[in-house]
Amino acid sequence: MDKKIEPGCFRELDTRERRLLIMRHGAHKDNVLTEQAIRQSLTTGAALKASGIKIDDCVSSPSPRAIRTLLAVQEGYGKMQYIRTDPRLSDLAYSHAEDIPRLKAHMAELGRGWDEPNIAKTIFDPNDKYSSLGEKLATDAHWAFIEAATAFKRTTLIATHGVGRIEPGLIFLRGQELHVPE
Repeated sequence: MDKKIEPGCFRELDTRERRLLIMRHGAHKDNVLTEQAIRQSLTTGAALKASGIKIDDCVSSPSPRAIRTLLAVQEGYGKMQYIRTDPRLSDLAYSHAEDIPRLKAHMAELGRGWDEPNIAKTIFDPNDKYSSLGEKLATDAHWAFIEAATAFKRTTLIATHGVGRIEPGLIFLRGQELHVPE
C-alpha cells in the first residue's frame, strides 16, 4: 500500500460519481493465499471499515486467490456480500491457458524466467510477437473497470491481477499508449 487508509480519507461522492477500489490479490503459493496475505486482507477490510467508506459491490477475477482475497477483506470489514466474477479480470491461467505453453517456450528462448516482470516485458513489448496478448489483457481489464464504474453501485471493490490486469487496464483508462507496466 502506498498510503494508509484512515478515517475520513475518502471524500463524499456527488450523485453522478462512482468509485472503484482496485486491489491486487494477495500473495499465494499454488493459488492458495499465504497466511500473511490473509492477515493483510483482513487488515485492509478493517481499515476500509474504519475509514467510513461503504462498499456497495464486489467484483473479482474468477481466480481462487482473488476471490479469497476479497472474502478476507469482507471479513475484516465485517460485512460479507455477494462477489461477482468477471473473466475479463482473470489471469493468463484462466483467460489464455492455451497460450501459456507457447509463451513460456518463447520466454525461455529470450532467456527470461516465468515471473511477473518478465511476463510484462514480453507481452507488453510492442515489438514482441505476444504483444497482442498483452493488448487483449489490457483491453479486457479496461472494459471491466468501465462496466464496474458505470453500474448503479456507488463504490465497487475489485480484486484482480497486478501486471496482467491492473496496471495495463489503468494505462488504457488514462488514455495512454500501452507500455511495460512498472
